[in-house]
Formats: sequence, structure tokens, C-alpha cells
Amino acid sequence: MDTERTQKFFDKEQETDSGMTVHPLLRSSAALLLERHAQLVSRLYDKWADGISKAEWYRDERIFERIDSIVSFRPRRVLEIGFGNGRILRRLASKLPEAAFEGVDVSHRMHHLALEQCRWLPNVALYEGDWIDPVMHHEPYDIILIKNALHLVRGLGEKLRALSRVSHGKTKLVVIETVSPSNASREFVAKMFRRIDRQHVKVHFFTRQSLWRALKEGGWDKRHYAALIDQKLSIDKWLQFKLDSKEERVAIRNWILQAPLKIKDEMNISDEHGPLTMLRRQTVLIVSQKTDEIIPFRR
Repeated sequence: MDTERTQKFFDKEQETDSGMTVHPLLRSSAALLLERHAQLVSRLYDKWADGISKAEWYRDERIFERIDSIVSFRPRRVLEIGFGNGRILRRLASKLPEAAFEGVDVSHRMHHLALEQCRWLPNVALYEGDWIDPVMHHEPYDIILIKNALHLVRGLGEKLRALSRVSHGKTKLVVIETVSPSNASREFVAKMFRRIDRQHVKVHFFTRQSLWRALKEGGWDKRHYAALIDQKLSIDKWLQFKLDSKEERVAIRNWILQAPLKIKDEMNISDEHGPLTMLRRQTVLIVSQKTDEIIPFRR
């Protein structure tokens, strides 16, 4: 975590929209909350590291093929934030041996797995830490890649703005993230996670529009590429990954089956063929800074 920058942000006199000054103790508490949440994410992904690499939704080749478009930019330096088991870095570094690849992940176990994946690649360097803290003084990157991690980030606007410290005028930010089809389905997913994720590790529940709004507010307001990829998520397998208790898995499964018809249609919730399945929609965005160009989404 960029703790020094975050602390300065909260220590600085900040005013709310109503003009009220935030109490210093509250600013200090907010900074502590960010740090504790990063530690929580680290512990949880240490636990999930071995299993998540085998999950079908984590290995969707259609997403990796779109990430491969990074190669066409011929970048000299690439950073991945939240590199997981290192599969993307290994894939890209093999295709671009002349480029330098660096990665940061908060999970100690993920860092270990990625080192194993990338140990034969001399153009890959991996760091354990949160956001850009380990690399903030490195040379700027041509590509910054964040796959399925923005929903875990507290203080998202400040974190996105902090990326300017490791970027230059032509840097492309590549974001892969889960989005809901509508605000109603987003609220349904949020309620589902509140039943599963009692530690509130997942902070954000995006729609396509709210994700784009967050990126714009963080200073990344030029869109170069946008795509949607629909996955069929096996709820039974997913719940086995998320919850140890069979009783809890059955309760969540039954709750999902009681969803309103509109939500069932939007989220493709079905158990007609036995296993319970549901939509997991992924968006792939390539953005840069300081313009308002809009392009249509592609499937």
C-alpha cells in the first residue's frame, strides 16, 4: 500500500461537500482502515491461492486472448497489479521477451506461486505489497494491467489517481472486472456477497456504467477498447470454494433460487439441468488519461 501518500491524503485538511472539516482522528482512522483491509485481502487470498488457479472462471481463455492485445502496443515496460498466480505475466513476457514486466500482489502465497510460474523468464520481476508501493519509484510503465482486483480496493479514486506516479502521457490502463447487467442485479449480487463475505473483502459491486464512472473519476477517461464476456458460473462449485460449511452453501443456494423473476432473467439463474448456474459477466477495458472519447461496447 502507498501508506505514506495515503496518510498525507488523510492528514491534509479536507472539507466535505457541506464545507465541514473532517476531524484528524477520523482521517487517521480512515488510513488505518485502508491498511487493515489490505491485510485482510492478503490473508484471504493466501487461503484461496491454490484453489482459485483451478477455477473455471479464472482460466477463461477468451479473456486471456483479449489481454493478448497488449502485445500490439509493443510496450517497453508493463506492470500488473494483483498478478495472482502469474499466468498473465508469464504469457505476455513469453510473447514480448524484449519488454520488462513487473508485478505487485498483496498475497504472500500468490507471490510464491507466481515466482514458480515465471522463474525461467529473465524479463519478469515480482514484488509482494499493496497497489504501487513497491514500484512507486520505478521508471514509468507503458501498460498497467489490473485483472479482477478493483472490486477489492478501498479508497479506489485515490488509488487510481496514484497510478499517475508510475505512468506517462501514453500509458494504457487495462482493466478486467466483473460487472452486473443492471443496478437491480448489482444490488442482488451485493446482498448475496453480504451473506457469504462477512468480512466485507469485496468493497465494490460494479455495473458497466459505474465502473466506467469510477475510472473517469480516477482520471482515466479515454476509452480505447471495451468488450463484454459472459461466463456461465457453476454456483455449486463456486460456493464450495467460498464456504466451508455445507449448511451455509445450501442456504445460499436456496436464497439464490428465490430471486425475483427479473433478476433470474438478467443473471441467467437456472437449475433446469441439475447444477445451479448463474451469469458472471466480465468487461475488458483499455483506457488512458485526459480526454472524453467514447466507443461502443463489443461482445
